[in-house]
Amino acid sequence: MVLSKEFASPLTLELSGSVILKKYFIVIHALAVFAVCYAEIDLAVQLFLFTLVLFHYLFQTRYCFQIIKIVCSNDNEWRLINSLGESTETKLTPMSFLSSWLVILAFKSASGKRQSVLIAFDSLSEASFRQLKVKLTTLRSKDVDKAASHGF
Repeated sequence: MVLSKEFASPLTLELSGSVILKKYFIVIHALAVFAVCYAEIDLAVQLFLFTLVLFHYLFQTRYCFQIIKIVCSNDNEWRLINSLGESTETKLTPMSFLSSWLVILAFKSASGKRQSVLIAFDSLSEASFRQLKVKLTTLRSKDVDKAASHGF
C-alpha cells in the first residue's frame, strides 16, 4: 500500500541522550588526558592541554545546545530544534552516514552553516530509528536515480 504525499505524515524524531555515545565520549576524553599525561613535554604545556581537554568535555556535555527534535516534512525540508527550543530550517546534505547502529546526519542551513547530528540506535525508539533509516535509504535511492537519469 502506497500513501500519497498529501496523506503521509512528516517524520518527527524526539532524541534522547545516547548511553553508548556518552560512554564513547568519556573514553575519547580519557584517552586524550592519558596522552597528555604521558607525553614528554613541559609540565606547563601538559597543564594547558589537560585544561583544554577538560573544558572541551564540560562544554560539550553541559553547555552545548544539543538537538532534541528533528522534523522532516514531506518535501524533505528538515527542521532542527535544540534544547533551548530554537528552530533551524536546514537541508540534508549527501555527506550523511547510515549504518545499522549509527546515523550521522549532515545538514546545511540557508545561511550556509553546517551542522552534524549523531544518532545512535539507543537515542530513538526502535520504530523511529527504523523510520529514519528507511527515509534516508529512500532519499539516497532517489538521488542515485536522479544522477543516473542525468548521465552521471
